[in-house]
Amino acid sequence: MNRKTLCGLIGLALAAASFGSQAQDFDDRYYFAGWLGYYDNDSDRQTDDGSLYGSIGIGKWIGPSTNIDVFVDRTTRTRKGPGATSNWDNNSFGVSLRQHFGDWASWRPYIMGGVGVSHHDANNTSDGWDPFAQVGVGIAKAYTENVNFRAELGYRQDWDDETFPEEDGYGDWFLNLGVTIAIGGAPEVVEVVEEPIPAPPVPDCSTLDDDNDGVNNCDDKCPGSPAGQAVGPDGCPLPEPAPVVEEPQEYKG
Repeated sequence: MNRKTLCGLIGLALAAASFGSQAQDFDDRYYFAGWLGYYDNDSDRQTDDGSLYGSIGIGKWIGPSTNIDVFVDRTTRTRKGPGATSNWDNNSFGVSLRQHFGDWASWRPYIMGGVGVSHHDANNTSDGWDPFAQVGVGIAKAYTENVNFRAELGYRQDWDDETFPEEDGYGDWFLNLGVTIAIGGAPEVVEVVEEPIPAPPVPDCSTLDDDNDGVNNCDDKCPGSPAGQAVGPDGCPLPEPAPVVEEPQEYKG
């Protein structure tokens, strides 16, 4: 991984943090992160098998289940081999992203990925900067609204090709325990109350006229009048008028 690629990955991670922070439906406070860990050192380093390290950082939740940390860590390894009595110091600066699963009611598993640069100093026999990348899995739990605990197992690939020119880099396993402490007060939870949708009004018989005779159903005593039928105020057919009978006229001659 060259340095341009590394810078690009860090830029993408920061862009994701900026985009995610626009949403406000979760606790998006910044937090302080600190942890202690143990490295199982790559045997090609020609150092002690294991070494302790410490780390501090600042992080932020960028989604309900996603957070990002910017961190610095340090470890000192004791070099071994013929005549080797010096130490090998590594100071690393990086950014990591964690994606959690489940909810805070119980332990939440997560996956982690990160990139960064590491400064190595082998007692003046080698001094320089090289990129690294890391992946891992962990579990986290909220103890209070401000404090979370997490434990993590991971693997870091360190592309240090300067301390031992014949080596292209080293792969170290690590285990750490840490806490995060939120900065500032917890955001207020706004309860959204949904107003019930009123039921549509029930049709009233006074507004209905099923047979379209001009008399509403309440007053219509003869429902079902045929179309065109003349009806009275009660909706019943009006009586037909009596036929007019013309009397014969007397002939006058």
